[in-house]
Amino acid sequence: MVLGDFNHIELKLKAYEQMVTCSTRADRTLDKCYCNIRNAYVSKKLPPLGMSDHDLIQLMPTYVQRCKRIKPAITQRKIWSSEACEALQCAFETTDWSVILNESDSLEPQTTILTDYINYCVDQYVPKKFYVQYPNSKP
Repeated sequence: MVLGDFNHIELKLKAYEQMVTCSTRADRTLDKCYCNIRNAYVSKKLPPLGMSDHDLIQLMPTYVQRCKRIKPAITQRKIWSSEACEALQCAFETTDWSVILNESDSLEPQTTILTDYINYCVDQYVPKKFYVQYPNSKP
């Protein structure tokens, strides 16, 4: 970075770009900041310090951290405890499988009906726990 109060000079640097885009004294930009990273900062005009005739300039980075950019996600996991397994096993033992499997003669509809019923029972008997997953959480 190249910083300075350039009253009558305009620097022509090939690899650098002017970061201050707002006026610093009346309608002229005297305070300048040159940076070799394109669009790295945004300039914001602040009131002058004390009795100064120059406005203060705040350079804020345009990059936003990943933790602030991405909102946390809420995920859920099933808690497979021994009580849940016993309740699920009891539900499967009391099920009349002949009613479920004799619904159709083809294998594909039977498979779909069977897996849907098993998923339904798992959703009913296995408790779920919700977690908040932040972008900087470990996997």
